[in-house]
Amino acid sequence: MIRQVLLFARGEEGQRSQVSVGQILGALNALSRDILPKSISVSVSSASDLLDVVADSTQLLQVLLNLVTNARDAMDAGEIMIRASTIDDATGEPRVLLEVEDTGSGMTAEVAARIFEPFYTTKELGQGTGLGLSTSMTIVRSHGGSMSVYSEPGWGSVFRVELPAVPNSHKHVATSVGVSDRVRGSGQLVLVIDDEPEIRASLCRSLIAHGFTAIDAAHGLEAADVLAESSRAVDLVITDMMMPVMGGAATIAYLAEHHPTIPIIAASGLTTHAELSEAGSSVVRFMHKPYSLDELLDAVAEALG
Repeated sequence: MIRQVLLFARGEEGQRSQVSVGQILGALNALSRDILPKSISVSVSSASDLLDVVADSTQLLQVLLNLVTNARDAMDAGEIMIRASTIDDATGEPRVLLEVEDTGSGMTAEVAARIFEPFYTTKELGQGTGLGLSTSMTIVRSHGGSMSVYSEPGWGSVFRVELPAVPNSHKHVATSVGVSDRVRGSGQLVLVIDDEPEIRASLCRSLIAHGFTAIDAAHGLEAADVLAESSRAVDLVITDMMMPVMGGAATIAYLAEHHPTIPIIAASGLTTHAELSEAGSSVVRFMHKPYSLDELLDAVAEALG
């Protein structure tokens, strides 16, 4: 605990060097199988174009192992999925995205909002210091990265760590033309439904930049009003699953009843969402957040035929 307090307070950098994220995941996979009970399975996957990062490999492994341990403590049985991929940030700079997702009990929004606070813990007295995630956040930030969590009660949680990548550090980086270079709309109207204003604005900007027209709503009830007031027919709906007032499942059900011809793309921070099984055939594509521009445009092209 003293070591964690000192690391949290000082933000010690450790020994930094260019490291292979794939090698760190290999070590994490081996350690995870040692600390997890047989009732919890673990899977590790990484993208073929995964780039290196400049990091203290021991500290980075500590962060990921802490996330695996927390996931283990959140369930008696289930699955932990560890993923690594290369993404671009808002300025086009490459970053490595590390995700640790579990199928555990999940967290309320109130708990998720405090989860990175030092000494905050939901565990019983003597079961945790409340420093694991705050120390992990300190490590990630000292590496120039960011850390976030997406969780739904009853569905599980996914922690995401983004780190600056070393450009061109993988000889197999794809150089082919991406979807964003070849998919262009012709003015089709897309309704974006999401309770996060930044996500709505970003999606609308991306769609408009590629030849589509976009309108937005903060939840399903507002979307119903937008549809009723729109001067032209909506060609496609992109909806988040977890929203206040009227969530994704209820929104999809409403659209299926009142606007059955509009194709729907559903999105969620969790890779599995049982509510989708009740959504019917209106949902033509499911996207796992965060998704890339190429994934968005590929889904839009599929939905619009």
